[in-house]
Amino acid sequence: MTGAFPERWGLQRPESSLRVIAVEVGAPEQLGAGTVQINPWLEPAKLNGKIECTDDAENLASYGLPLSLAQALEWQMQPAVQIGLLSLLHALVQGTPCACDQLNEHQKVPLKLSLPPQKEAASLVAKVESVCKRRLADIGHHVSCKDWTEFGSTYEVWLCCGTGQKLKLRLRGERKDASAFDFGGVHMTGGRIWAGSLLLARWAASLHFAEDARCCMQRLCWGPGPVLELGAGLGLAGISLAKLGQRVVLSEREPVLLDRLKENVTLNCVENKCRVLSLDWAQVGEPKMRRLLQAQKFSAVIGSDVVYEECHTDLLVNVLQCVLPNGGFALLVNAARHRKGIQVFGQKLRQAGHEVIEKKITCDSVLQDLICGKFEPCQEYVAYIVHIAAT
Repeated sequence: MTGAFPERWGLQRPESSLRVIAVEVGAPEQLGAGTVQINPWLEPAKLNGKIECTDDAENLASYGLPLSLAQALEWQMQPAVQIGLLSLLHALVQGTPCACDQLNEHQKVPLKLSLPPQKEAASLVAKVESVCKRRLADIGHHVSCKDWTEFGSTYEVWLCCGTGQKLKLRLRGERKDASAFDFGGVHMTGGRIWAGSLLLARWAASLHFAEDARCCMQRLCWGPGPVLELGAGLGLAGISLAKLGQRVVLSEREPVLLDRLKENVTLNCVENKCRVLSLDWAQVGEPKMRRLLQAQKFSAVIGSDVVYEECHTDLLVNVLQCVLPNGGFALLVNAARHRKGIQVFGQKLRQAGHEVIEKKITCDSVLQDLICGKFEPCQEYVAYIVHIAAT
């Protein structure tokens, strides 16, 4: 399906709520630190293209073009322009479900028009609304990212490397009262994105993109085996690696998050690279679970915000030894403030015979405020490179 973007239509950045955050992937020796951009928008010249395939539609939807088109349809215009805008919108919703989700999540369906549609325009309106309603019936309703600190939001994250390559992820969150285990079943933390998971995803991606990663980051190489993400939450870091071609296992204990992880794996089309595992850290020493974990032949472990209490540190040291009995490495990112066990975590890892490098990891204040907001202002983060000793 094709459609031009005449400059006279004056398409603008959508006024609707926050949808996308783009994070630059920097050098691995700097733990991937790079700039952050909120709601990126296309240069006007780049709107003079065509929608010919799914990739085109998904890229344009990422920039909020469906919202911009719906917004423009509310302005005064000529009938021919209205038909042109509707044709493009129809091409987008047919080209990618992301366009339907965007319109549904921002309550743009039914479409609002500045002038009564003529026959051709009315037909296009009916087609657009029909596709969006079918999509909504298929997946149900998810709230948009009016506030990234809300549980249950739908998120879109881009990881952008210096070569111009963009890794795009869409993740669906879960409401905070759906917990079975977390904090005694009272309040679940894993149902939304936190800054630590984005810092870990950026760091892991920087290792993938760097040709000299083995040298510049303390002998780090993903190895032939899969990567295990502990406490995956919505799966941001692990799914990022899967989209880069790495085999990944996402692990969680929360039943509702295990379901959400499976959905996010499907949503990002990484079913052939990514699996979901129910894992209770307290049970890794049991013979059946130990055999299951060792049969996977993991090469590395990743995790973000995995230490909240000191009891978690003992569990994690045991998990790492059970998961990587033949050695390997772990990349862990954790908030440093308001975490009771983080002060002794490195010490306990060293006492277990592992080589540990601790570094402060920079979190852009814009990113921290956007994702964590009032929950944890002025948070600080520490990164761990752990070389696991073979047992």
